[in-house]
Amino acid sequence: MRAWSTFPKGPARMALALLLLFVAVPVFGQTAQITGIVTDPNTAVVVGASVTLTNQQTHVPQSCATNAEGIYRFDSLTPGSFRRYHPGNSAGPPGDL
Repeated sequence: MRAWSTFPKGPARMALALLLLFVAVPVFGQTAQITGIVTDPNTAVVVGASVTLTNQQTHVPQSCATNAEGIYRFDSLTPGSFRRYHPGNSAGPPGDL
């Protein structure tokens, strides 16, 4: 048990613990958001359009509908490559969105 004798004690131990906590937390808190707008060929917004986003690595789809301004939004996404699908554009451009 000699190794513990060199471990910081008192305030130094607390400072080390807090430093490790603040360094580790951002690694687990990384998320992304994708927002867009759906328009028709005449550039009018499309209300209530279904938009599906599929993660290219996990193949897990998520869906939402556009709001009154034609805007869709996907929150709390794990950063990565996605494919977007919506009516009138069956295969949106894949890639890191």
